[in-house]
Amino acid sequence: MFAFCLWAQHATATTYYCTLIDALTLSDEGKLMPHPLRDMLLDYQVAVEVETGKVFHPQFGTSTYDFIEVLDQGSAISAFKVIAYSSEGSRPEEGVISFRNAAYFAIKTFAEGPQKPFMAQTASDFGYGVCQ
Repeated sequence: MFAFCLWAQHATATTYYCTLIDALTLSDEGKLMPHPLRDMLLDYQVAVEVETGKVFHPQFGTSTYDFIEVLDQGSAISAFKVIAYSSEGSRPEEGVISFRNAAYFAIKTFAEGPQKPFMAQTASDFGYGVCQ
């Protein structure tokens, strides 16, 4: 219930409520493995604001990113898609490599029925489930 309260204050009339079915992480060997925080992450419901592209979840959320772009609002023939990324994590000074954090989220809005599959991805983590 606590997780619900964290994002319920941000919910709007155009919000998807999603249940995370699994959370995986990419190993150094290139295999998808259960995320080390899997059980905790599955306890949180995901909320997605369609208008803003803000996704509320401790691992796959976009609400803390500096830049959020809704790539596609979703329809009967296309998926809802959001990409988010941070400001550069370090200055491109001599000897320092600049980086950004990024996240991608998509809902298969064209799927038949009330439940719509979704996927979320960060640099090495992947989650999937269904939205309503």
